[in-house]
Amino acid sequence: MEGMWKKLKQEGNSLFASACYEEARKKYSEALDCLKNSRTTDSNKELARLYSNRSASYFQLSLPTPKNSKEHQDFLELALDDAYMVLDCDPTWEKGHFRIAKTLAGLSRIAEGIDHVTKLLTFHVDNGTNYREDAALVTLLQEYKYFSNKKILEASDAYKKAKFKKCIVVIDIDGTGDSDNFNVPMARMTNVSLLVRPGVYTSTDQGLLVKPEQKVDIVGYTLSDEEEVIIQTKGMAPDVGNVFTVARGELTVRNVTIRQESHHPERHGLYIAQGGKCTLIDCKFCSRVSGCIAVTDPSSSVTLKKCLFNGCCGGLIVLSKAKAVVDQCQFKSTVRIGLEIRDQGFATIKDTEFSDSGRQGIVCHAFGNGFNATRCVFHNNSRHFGETEAAVMASSGKSTITDCQLSSNKGTGIIICSGGECEVRDCQVTGSKVAISVCEQGTAYIANNKLLNNRFGITIVYNMGKDVTLENNTMKSGEADVLTTGKDTEPKMIGKTHKITKDPRRENDKCLAEKLKLIQKQMKLNKFKKDDPPENLREEKHPNTVRVCPSCGLSEQSKGKEFKVCSGCRITHYCSVDCQKKDWKLHHKDTCKLFQQCKQDFVEKEQTRDSL
Repeated sequence: MEGMWKKLKQEGNSLFASACYEEARKKYSEALDCLKNSRTTDSNKELARLYSNRSASYFQLSLPTPKNSKEHQDFLELALDDAYMVLDCDPTWEKGHFRIAKTLAGLSRIAEGIDHVTKLLTFHVDNGTNYREDAALVTLLQEYKYFSNKKILEASDAYKKAKFKKCIVVIDIDGTGDSDNFNVPMARMTNVSLLVRPGVYTSTDQGLLVKPEQKVDIVGYTLSDEEEVIIQTKGMAPDVGNVFTVARGELTVRNVTIRQESHHPERHGLYIAQGGKCTLIDCKFCSRVSGCIAVTDPSSSVTLKKCLFNGCCGGLIVLSKAKAVVDQCQFKSTVRIGLEIRDQGFATIKDTEFSDSGRQGIVCHAFGNGFNATRCVFHNNSRHFGETEAAVMASSGKSTITDCQLSSNKGTGIIICSGGECEVRDCQVTGSKVAISVCEQGTAYIANNKLLNNRFGITIVYNMGKDVTLENNTMKSGEADVLTTGKDTEPKMIGKTHKITKDPRRENDKCLAEKLKLIQKQMKLNKFKKDDPPENLREEKHPNTVRVCPSCGLSEQSKGKEFKVCSGCRITHYCSVDCQKKDWKLHHKDTCKLFQQCKQDFVEKEQTRDSL
């Protein structure tokens, strides 16, 4: 008996696949009778699947009949009865909600099916399902028109509750061309998924703000590659903000094009601060000014996977001890820098392409902690600045570059300078003026690389005794494999050896020692007290700045008053003393010291530069 129901189920599946729906229904009915008599430990789940299959058979039988006929209605009622039996047997299986919602739509009982659609989508979010791959679900959502505007949302029981854990909101352009729907439900939700239909959504205010403790999942709900979801901010008004701002909350965005069309220099497509966390998958970015993404604060982080930055002014900026992970992304035709790391930020980059950048593909400078780049491609960078720039610049922190391809970069392939430490392994650099340059007290370990068809292989300039080790590299250069200045220590070579050429133009540079002494002197003398910052660093509000309190998440505009600045760092602003005390215990106690140190380091560096 136990084997009989399985055989009958398989026969029913074959008949269903052959569009023999009446015969399939009979086989499923026989299998149900056999299984009810056997009653094994897992029989409830198997019963649910058989009821689901028979419900699908009844639904298919209804399709050829006239829509309003009694026969049509009878088939759908039988399908609905079996669909409810699916949930009775296995309440955890989302297919039951799908069968019920599908059948109720056929019966034109939309109001009854909405709750089942919401539960079905909740299952998809919890299980991490890719919406674009589920064509049946997309078709069901279109049948319900659940998403054309927010009326159904506001009428639902979930929206009326003050707090709830999970809510699905589907947003449609509704033919208007603009939508500000994102901020409508956000204040009441702690965990929400926004499914956005194709269209251009323009916000003329602060965009979407993910507040503390909120978790937001945004999915561009497209049916084909031709459809696109575009979310943007636009305009010159003072309150035009970032497209997305994440302050201590969590944001996940999939399959969305993010545009920052504002002309304000302090606006970004995505701004992450105060411990915010963000994940972006299959997204596209375009920004007229600054960086598309700015990540600040020690506990903030961003993860990018399969994202495209095309024609942006700047790409990703990581600073203030924040962390970034970049995987399988493309940075194309950025006007300035693809990925910028500074102020103790750190980035991990793998399988990513940087091409046609105006300046560098990756740069770590201004006290950045470094980066790890693996299996990346750098092509035709330094378009605007030519020989003075590089595809990759490591001028701060400790970095590694492994198994990367660098080709046809107009200036230098890799620059290691200004006290930066970098390990370059298993890379290929071709078609550059200089493959790898180590200068101004950079420390480098360069091993197992192929440096081919460059004017110079490795140059060591003004390195002043810092370690440079070369191990088993292959070099074929136009003028010199290894070029050094007269005052530099020769590199240590392991395995293959290369001819070292002295640069006659820098053989008798008498200014270098005096420059270094002046730098050391200024670094000792220029110590500023936190209570007496220099005038050029005193906090001044930009006329178009929109400040947000990091504790409560509200802006100056919504509060109707000007916020007070922290007297220590003079960077962070609060709406009240209570918010300041609360934030001090949670976050600002650590970041305040960091901001003060970064300011002091900046002043020392600027005054050293002025002295030179």
